[in-house]
Amino acid sequence: MRSRGALAPWVYAQLVGVLLGLAFVVPWGAPLAWIAMWLILERLRNRSAWERAADGSLAGVWWAITAIGIWLDGAARTHLATSSLGALAITFTVVFVHGGVFLALFTTIHGWLPRPRWLAAPAVWVLLEQGRTYASGGAPWALLGHSQHGWLRLAQIAEIGGVEVLSFLIVLTATALAERGRTRRCGLVVAAACIVGSLVFGTIRSIEPAPTVDRVTVQLVSGEHPSSDRLVTYVQATKDVRPAALTVWPEGALREYLQDNRATFGALGRTAERAGPLLVGGVRREGAARDRRDYNSAFLVGRSNRLLGIYDKRRLVPFAERAPHGVPEMIPRPLTPGAADVGPMQVDSLRIGVLISWEGVFPALARAYARDGANVLVNLTSDDGLGLGARQQLWFSSFRAIETRRWLLRASGMGASVAIDPLGRWHGARVAVPIAPPRDTFYVKYGAVVPWLSIVVLTSLLVTARVRGIP
Repeated sequence: MRSRGALAPWVYAQLVGVLLGLAFVVPWGAPLAWIAMWLILERLRNRSAWERAADGSLAGVWWAITAIGIWLDGAARTHLATSSLGALAITFTVVFVHGGVFLALFTTIHGWLPRPRWLAAPAVWVLLEQGRTYASGGAPWALLGHSQHGWLRLAQIAEIGGVEVLSFLIVLTATALAERGRTRRCGLVVAAACIVGSLVFGTIRSIEPAPTVDRVTVQLVSGEHPSSDRLVTYVQATKDVRPAALTVWPEGALREYLQDNRATFGALGRTAERAGPLLVGGVRREGAARDRRDYNSAFLVGRSNRLLGIYDKRRLVPFAERAPHGVPEMIPRPLTPGAADVGPMQVDSLRIGVLISWEGVFPALARAYARDGANVLVNLTSDDGLGLGARQQLWFSSFRAIETRRWLLRASGMGASVAIDPLGRWHGARVAVPIAPPRDTFYVKYGAVVPWLSIVVLTSLLVTARVRGIP
């Protein structure tokens, strides 16, 4: 029986779900993720599988509503090829699957995990996040570790294990706190050692002197207005900037197909003569009639009207740039994804890893660029109509700088244009970046090892429990 004054389980689940969602909404939300996860796990003791599933589902739905739903519906109405009712249906589906189904699975499985749970639970969480990412087309949006974007000293361990290692650490600590007796003490000792070790690592990385190497200046130009002539806006904004090794305009800075408008190409060439090479977001097409293919692209324009390179976006946004599987007629003219095996663009001493829009959230793309010798990552994005989603995209993308130890330049049409240094710190629109690429990090060399280690950990615990005859 519930004691007088105690919260009803459904109220408790909603409040904890909102608390977890706030970790992805407010800039100072890093501690909220740790607290919310502990409160979720604390409630699971002595509850049946159905009760754990219900608590997890309700908390997960409110987590996803707070973190994603509050901006996704508006963004869907603005950008996606669907009606208002369709946008609401998409939002409901995302909220239910991303939060409700995910957390219900975790809380249900939690009661059956082998001991010590403080080691098994984070392994299961990481594997569930990997499964959710795969099921959503590879988009790792709002992983638990993303909530630590503001705690930069801790976030430095992403150099070793990506965002997944942060997810593992949060759930390990929360599970240890929710245990009792000797198991709790052992778990907290391990959690404390991991946290202290991570903070020491982050502190060492943060105070290391910057290497003395040759640098070049790069700059971002933004300030778009929805009703403006974009080309005129960016040409005018670039007139007053000093020359640089690279000047970046955002995604969609060019409305027209570049190959169809010689005047546009001429304006870009004249701007490049004055400001230096330009990296510009726009659209292009190949073929005609039924064979026509449209691309969301970035163009590298050099002096003397030279087109130095073209990058075509590879990870297209479902419902907006590509139709979902099985519903090809939903978008009248879907975009075509770019080739999968592209390398960095090059202009003089810069090797540029280009990411368009939400591609900045995908770690594999940045990691591949780093392995191919890119010395700077550039994320061109529009952010039009995304609301809080644009800020989340910036927060989540900032991990690419830490994971690869390269500068990430983010040029936004309607949101924040910032340069993010290899420690994840934000800077203004004009910075000096090293010419020589840094030494590849463990994460760049070996990729996402934490999910594989999670499989090993979970398998070992299950086998040990079976051998010992522990139910």
